[in-house]
Parts: sequence; C-alpha cells; structure tokens
Amino acid sequence: MPLDRTEPVEPGEPLATAMAREVFEETGLTVSQLESCGTVEWFDTQDHYRKIGFLYRTSQFSGQLKQGDEGRILWYPLADLNRANTAESFMEMLAIFTKQTTVDAVSFEMNGSLTLTPDEGNDK
Repeated sequence: MPLDRTEPVEPGEPLATAMAREVFEETGLTVSQLESCGTVEWFDTQDHYRKIGFLYRTSQFSGQLKQGDEGRILWYPLADLNRANTAESFMEMLAIFTKQTTVDAVSFEMNGSLTLTPDEGNDK
C-alpha cells in the first residue's frame, strides 16, 4: 500500500505517526509497520519555496475503507495502474514504492512532473 499524503505534520509528531494518522483520517484504514522508502522534493525557483514529501509503504493495514472528501478511493491491481488512471507523476513514485528503483524524485516546478534522481546515500 503506497502511502503518499501531503498534510502537515503536527509539532513534535514523528513522521511515521503523522502518516498513519493521515491515512486513517482520509481512508478509515489503520496502518502499521510503516517503512520509509524515499522522498519527493518540489521546488519553486521563482519564489524560493521548497516542499518535501516523505514516502512510506506498508502491507499491514486493517479497517473498513471509507470514501473521503478528496475523491473516490479505489483498489487497483498494480498491473492495472498507468498514467491515464493515476495522478501526475504517480508512476514515478510507484517505482520507488515497489523498489523498482533506489532513487528519490524531484521537480523544479511546484506540484509539477517528477524526475527520478539517484540517491547517493541510500543503501537499499
């Protein structure tokens, strides 16, 4: 289960705890045994603004999937995911989630297309 949320972390809240909280709030699912698997960085070079996303994955979850305010939530087999039925740049993030690559991702446009980049300090 790829976990990619863009909500803020509460002061003093560990990242994995924030991720589990946000997944529950958005989906009704309780997740555990989260594994950090990469980062995504977006830059706004004009306004000197940077946003960092921390990517986690897990296969441990329970609860009843609920529909949220941000759109319809569906389960898809991995083989059925493609650029037409996912958010922009999700396929790049999916490569990180599924360990097909040991890189992180970066965009030089806020919320723009992602480019996979080598993560020199990553021993995955």
